[in-house]
Amino acid sequence: MSNPVVVFGRSPFINELDIHAIMDDYPSIGHNHFGQHYDVDWLFFYDRWYDHGEHKKIFYPYWFAGNHPRPENSWQYQPKKSPKPIDLYHQEGIEHNGPVLGFRYFSPSISINWAMTWGGFDTIYLVGIDNVETDKQFTHHDGQDMPSCLTPQAHQAFKQFVYECAKQVTIYQCNPAVKDSWELPFLDFGATYGKTQ
Repeated sequence: MSNPVVVFGRSPFINELDIHAIMDDYPSIGHNHFGQHYDVDWLFFYDRWYDHGEHKKIFYPYWFAGNHPRPENSWQYQPKKSPKPIDLYHQEGIEHNGPVLGFRYFSPSISINWAMTWGGFDTIYLVGIDNVETDKQFTHHDGQDMPSCLTPQAHQAFKQFVYECAKQVTIYQCNPAVKDSWELPFLDFGATYGKTQ
């Protein structure tokens, strides 16, 4: 029996969807600033810490541990640059006690790694994780531009990481605008959860 989870990104595609309805039907994961807009089940920090509100579970990298009090229902993790997912809970010589998660340029690599190795999920829906290889900066769903030095190689490397994960679990790309640029099966969430429905 399928045990699915939705991994949310912040692309403008999510403005077309009823995010709250999706979250009512599926467990959900968000990253970084997504948690300021939606109360997902799991929130993964990577870049910047902020008051996370009422999220059920928080994961944050070990480098935040000395600067912020540890919230309830939270765990540290060790990001490790990797071309494929890692299934390891600790490493010799690392002081923290938490999962070691593969990281490949973008925060969703970490949560996808966790979902398949420690979260127990066998089906992952990518909603708002588009990674268009010609994009040189992020334009988020709230109109915020995030200057970056993104390269086609970074997008390709992240996609290859996801494809490695997809050898072990089922992963769907859910944005129809980019379905032909991903080597993943497509599932049209907009047909069920579109705001115009």
